[in-house]
Amino acid sequence: MAVCRKRWYFSPALDSAGANVLQFINILINQDGYLPLMSQPRPSLTLTLLQAREATMAFFRPALNAHDLTEQQWRVIRILRQQGELESHQLADQACILKPSMSGVLKRLERDGLVGRRKSPEDQRRIFISLTVRGQQAFLAMSEEMERNYQEIQRQFGSDKLEQLMVLLNELKKIRP
Repeated sequence: MAVCRKRWYFSPALDSAGANVLQFINILINQDGYLPLMSQPRPSLTLTLLQAREATMAFFRPALNAHDLTEQQWRVIRILRQQGELESHQLADQACILKPSMSGVLKRLERDGLVGRRKSPEDQRRIFISLTVRGQQAFLAMSEEMERNYQEIQRQFGSDKLEQLMVLLNELKKIRP
């Protein structure tokens, strides 16, 4: 029969003010001895997804740097190219950019002449974002190199596996807490 006991650990190095800090740790005690409550944590899905993102983004960052674009700016340009004009909040959601950050991204893209804003004639609070001619040209100038990068990822990873991964990731995006 397992029993949960509480142990106090003394750690004077944790408090910058010099006061002693006590850490409270629960330890599960069974017939075999002490076992932490989470002795074997499962592999981290979120960390693995981030690591996979970093591995794939390594193919694209040199092209982005050569065109003086950030990853966020490229996502905005790509989405606007695919979707056409969008409201700023829709664009933020699709690009996975927090709304406060999106404001700065759009300011820089507008400053560089890549996107334009227009207010809705019905509701002045609604802002629509679209690519300018210069933004369209930037997309076209990068699209060939970006496509080569996708093809290299596909070559290394495999067409079938990449297709399967995309299907699974699209399913995963639909789950809710």
